Amino acid sequence: MVRFCRACQHFQCKPKCKAGKTDSMNHDYIEEHNIRDRYLLRRLADDERARFEAHFVDCHECLEQLEATERFVKGLKSTVAQDFFVSYARGGLLARAARAVMKSRVLQGVLAAAILLLIGVPIAVWFGRSPAVPDNELAELRRENDEKQRTIERLQAESLRPNQSPQQADKKPQPTVQNAAPEPVFILSLVRSADTLQPASKVIIPKNAPRITVSLEMEPDPAYRSYRLSLIGADGRNVWTRSGLGSGKASSLNISLNSALLIPGSYRVQVEGLTSDGRYVPAGTYQFMVPAR
Repeated sequence: MVRFCRACQHFQCKPKCKAGKTDSMNHDYIEEHNIRDRYLLRRLADDERARFEAHFVDCHECLEQLEATERFVKGLKSTVAQDFFVSYARGGLLARAARAVMKSRVLQGVLAAAILLLIGVPIAVWFGRSPAVPDNELAELRRENDEKQRTIERLQAESLRPNQSPQQADKKPQPTVQNAAPEPVFILSLVRSADTLQPASKVIIPKNAPRITVSLEMEPDPAYRSYRLSLIGADGRNVWTRSGLGSGKASSLNISLNSALLIPGSYRVQVEGLTSDGRYVPAGTYQFMVPAR
């Protein structure tokens, strides 16, 4: 059986003393034969007492348990025994018995033996048991250990940054924002239904413009709650759609478009108004052309 000796600070498969030599007076033998309590009760044979004394001279664990038990017994003898017999045994046979116990070393020894029998086994079990840690407490300890480890790593990383204050270390690096050029704005006029020959406006997109803004001139119409815009290519394909724009009081609508959507060709912006009963009805059309770059 492999066990860890807290006094000798090593694991051992065979009984060993602190020096590593084989010795029959080991902790397994002491606990199995109740050596500590029998030693305090003076019930050990001379050779067994000598071997135990030679053992606990270098064994801090046995010394601590012996001293704790001896202090406990002395405290009980000086407080419990005296107060009990002096307070409650004031006459007759009980008083004489109490005085006899206080004066007789033999009877005091018997009283101490009885007390040791009552408390010796619980103390031995208490010192000899290995505390069991519940799973939830073990998980909490591991979590605290992980947090401490992360804190140590963060402090070590900060210590490697020369000439940097803690406030600067806590700040996250901000992305570099370059001064972007303003979006080109193109104003489109409403195509009248009768004016079918109206030339389409030209939208010339600069090469360095990732987006453009298209501004649609409109006539306010309070009957509309908002507008839906659809960008339709020359082939009738719907390139872009957005609803919930503006209101009936707006005199213009501005939309931002990705330049990559606008390949050279003709386009039509179809505007629909949302009525009070939740229907979209045609509200206007705008035309423009994107020439080849």
